[in-house]
Amino acid sequence: MTELVRPLRVALNAVAARPGGGLSYLLNQIPHLDRSVELDVFVGPSLVGPLRTAFDGLRIRSLPSWAHSLPLRLFWEHVVFPRLARDADVLYSIGSFASLTRRKPQVVVVLIPYVFGPEGQSVIRTTKPPRSFRAKVAAQRLLGRLTLRRATVLIATSEFTASQIRASASGDVDIRVVPIAGAEIPPNEHTSGPDRTFARPFALSVGSDPPHKDQLGLIRAWPPDCPLDLVLAGNAEAVPSSQLDIAVGRRDDIHWIGPVQGYGSLFKIYREASLVVAHSLLEGFGMTPLEAMAQSTPVVASDIPAHREVCGEAAVYYDPLDGASLATAIDRVLHEPGLADSMVAAGKERLQLFSWTENGTAMCEILREVGHATPA
Repeated sequence: MTELVRPLRVALNAVAARPGGGLSYLLNQIPHLDRSVELDVFVGPSLVGPLRTAFDGLRIRSLPSWAHSLPLRLFWEHVVFPRLARDADVLYSIGSFASLTRRKPQVVVVLIPYVFGPEGQSVIRTTKPPRSFRAKVAAQRLLGRLTLRRATVLIATSEFTASQIRASASGDVDIRVVPIAGAEIPPNEHTSGPDRTFARPFALSVGSDPPHKDQLGLIRAWPPDCPLDLVLAGNAEAVPSSQLDIAVGRRDDIHWIGPVQGYGSLFKIYREASLVVAHSLLEGFGMTPLEAMAQSTPVVASDIPAHREVCGEAAVYYDPLDGASLATAIDRVLHEPGLADSMVAAGKERLQLFSWTENGTAMCEILREVGHATPA
């Protein structure tokens, strides 16, 4: 008689995930986790609706209303969550930290670029963010050091992120590199005719506004004689919207449209853009360039390790602190014969290296390894 194997019970802490990168990670990875893994998902209130719409039958629990402030959320994550997950075989955290109060097997995916290594500190020194943000990063780095001791396995989304984790570790740490991919990408169907989002040709920049994204720096560096307008899409949280409004209001060739609802609408704008500018001083992984590549849109990317790792030869790079370098990169894509077409072709090849199917398969193998090898 064949013995039935019980699914591995996994408590997924994703309360740090937000609409955008964190939600995209969940929506794309969960369908690729096989039936050997049984999920119990804990998320913030803003993600409950999208996840329930996407996954009928998935066990989803919302962060309680009393735990929304950061100190109380940390209390929930490190005291309440481990107790709620006491029957789980593995604690799995995405974009957060290891539990400090329980010694269950723990797998932690590192998504916050400031947490480990010297590069995050360098960006803080360069951008000089508000004191409140610096205090937040200091707390994250402290929790990161504790996570190095408590996590069974740390998941890096790129070799660059892995190098930053190693730079912060004083001893042996089990680090696995499991790349992510872009969101579920619809067929690349280029639109034509008058139904366009913007009247003038434009370059697109997608992303929220923590200091490492340097949105204000991109606005200031945008060439005044560029034949393309600049369209910024994303949330304004770290940089107050009033600052962005003022900066954008000084230019008639720059437009901030805020967050775009729905991937279908976002990818339509990707397709309409003449090029995508992936502007950042620090990234753990370059999701925006992959999404652009999937829509056959050339990529101009800041010359940082994560962008090099993701884009390879499928992007033109520039120094994010040098406006002249940005202008030269844009000019090359627009005017160098054959360059844009060769970049689009190279981008299609790069996409094949970043698969959610492979991501889900690798994560299942790691969760099973950790859950079966370490007593709960």
